[in-house]
Amino acid sequence: MFVYQKDYLIIVLHPFTQQMAKAKPSGLKKGDTVIHAKFGEGLVISIKNEIAEIAFPYPFGVKKVAAGHPSIKKKTDLRS
Repeated sequence: MFVYQKDYLIIVLHPFTQQMAKAKPSGLKKGDTVIHAKFGEGLVISIKNEIAEIAFPYPFGVKKVAAGHPSIKKKTDLRS
């Protein structure tokens, strides 16, 4: 965990936040098919600020997931 202090403001960054800040852009776009480790195959319905909104089959539904999260793989990337 990283703590940054300047004057009287203290900011604590969670390790996941630090990891996402260093992550490269995911390359996901609306309409891409992805595979999630837990939720299975899904369709990217929107992406904003590297947060992907993905529609997964019942019973999971629509989830917001960090686009660069290691549990998400673009389906076309799996063919190579």
